[in-house]
Amino acid sequence: MVSPHSPFHKLSQAFEWSRLRMLPFREERVRNLKTYLGRHYNGESTSERVPVNMLEVAVQIYRRNLVTANPSVRVRTDKKPLRPAARKFQLAITKVLKEIDFQESMNTIVFDALFGLGVAKIGITDKALGEMRGYLHDGGYPFMDAVDLDDLVLDMNAKHWEGMQFLGNRYELPYEDAMESDVFDFKKKPSPKPQQSYNEYGEMKVSSIGSKATSGSASYTRAKDVLELWDIFMPFEQKVYTFPCDDRGTPMMDEAIREVDWKGPEMGPYVPLSLGKVSGNLMPLPPIANLVDLNDALNRTFRKTVRQADRQKTVTLVAAGSDEDGERILNSSDGDMVRVDRPEATREARFGGVDQVSLAYSVQLRQLFDFMGGNLSAMGGLSAMADTLGQEEIIKASSSQKIQDMQSHVILFAERAVTALASWVWYDPVRNFEVLDTLEETGLEIPLTFKPKDRKESEFVEMNFDISPSSMRETSPEQKLAVLSNTISNFLVPLTPNLQAQGLTIDAASFIRQIAELTNMPDIENLLMPVGSMGEATEMQQNQSGAPAETTRNVVRENISTGGTQESRDSATIQSLMGNAMTPGQEQMMAQPGPRPSMG
Repeated sequence: MVSPHSPFHKLSQAFEWSRLRMLPFREERVRNLKTYLGRHYNGESTSERVPVNMLEVAVQIYRRNLVTANPSVRVRTDKKPLRPAARKFQLAITKVLKEIDFQESMNTIVFDALFGLGVAKIGITDKALGEMRGYLHDGGYPFMDAVDLDDLVLDMNAKHWEGMQFLGNRYELPYEDAMESDVFDFKKKPSPKPQQSYNEYGEMKVSSIGSKATSGSASYTRAKDVLELWDIFMPFEQKVYTFPCDDRGTPMMDEAIREVDWKGPEMGPYVPLSLGKVSGNLMPLPPIANLVDLNDALNRTFRKTVRQADRQKTVTLVAAGSDEDGERILNSSDGDMVRVDRPEATREARFGGVDQVSLAYSVQLRQLFDFMGGNLSAMGGLSAMADTLGQEEIIKASSSQKIQDMQSHVILFAERAVTALASWVWYDPVRNFEVLDTLEETGLEIPLTFKPKDRKESEFVEMNFDISPSSMRETSPEQKLAVLSNTISNFLVPLTPNLQAQGLTIDAASFIRQIAELTNMPDIENLLMPVGSMGEATEMQQNQSGAPAETTRNVVRENISTGGTQESRDSATIQSLMGNAMTPGQEQMMAQPGPRPSMG
């Protein structure tokens, strides 16, 4: 209990109230993550079987469409004298993003945002902290950490992020190193913190899902003692306070063991990622929340049909006195001639089996899940959505406004995070950043040094940061090949006369090499040969065949059927399961191979 005379007494009360307000969101996140993980993750994530885990499919599709690589950062300035510094600045930021593993942090934060709220903590590591054994960051270097919802506190009295009076996070440090460090001022020695599987209110932590620990269980042993701390940022005061934790994991706020004036970006060390903002509330409605119930309904229905299938059996009924006939039938093989004395006394009977209405219902639930998820099949390339390949590409390119909205939020978050990291790079008074620049004309790399004298404090506001929206999403070789082919056929070939007038031409050999690389077929390059060799080969072909090598080709353009859309095939299946006859067109469609997964 914090003393009423402590300067942090009201902060302590607000902290407890806010953490309690966040409790339902933490519990909901744990429940949804258990469903996502299924029964086979450590055997305890969920008690029910999840044979059709559409939630896992949705999460993977979302993640692949949101972030798979470090963003491509461009630094621009309208002032020409600053452009050389802007170029070095851009190279330095790109280097920092790679060194701090920005992509991995982004992946974690995006995953957190799908199930709740994603939060990044961005700053520069105190040199004394960086020297601690087991600490994850280098002293005096920028960092970006994903903050888990279990270890986060927000001022839940606020209606928006900028209106919060406090926010912070919980973390751990090696106990012995922290006690010996000059970073903290301990008035009394705190006890080491045992690792616990539950939060201060007894609810399960996400980190304990895979440890077979239950809510309220005893702590488990660590190899090394740790000290658990809370950093609390006060935006109005522009200060960061550090407090040790009690046995519950709650900060002991009688007095701070560290007080630091915040010298970083005005927005503070925490940057949020919300994929479902709710007006007037800090906590969002995450995308997965809208899919959990459908996933549960689909799996309940599917489990029911599996039980029905298990109960299905076919038996031979034999009337009294005809046991010998039954034995002969039972012991016969397919196609055998069997003598029976009373054929009318035996018959085959079927019991149980899958209910056709339930099976049709499960197909409809899968369609509805796909719809509510934002056209997941098209986004993930899981099945054809159109009758022809050309239409398929068009639909996939504009598959869902839902994912586009999510992408815009992720890009905005990345821009804010990169800007925060860039400010730490720019204002570093001592560090030199060694970078490599590439000359476009020659491809040569030249070493450059981004020095403190290159970055005047007043000039940071002149720098504009852009992030390519597509740079964080992976592009498959098939997609690159399609872009390359489209560029050649639709742009470069029609412009050939203009290119020749400017003394330019298309490098066919380079084109073939790129095709060979993208298709992973290096033998394609062997198709190229010197002109003299080509003439000799042509002459040899003519001598052998007695016919000229030159032929006439007729190009025929046709639409290749994909076997119907998945939706149309599902509708035909449902119609059949309900006992209704399919139309001739549906019968023809179902006779074709099913929809092929997209290569993109």
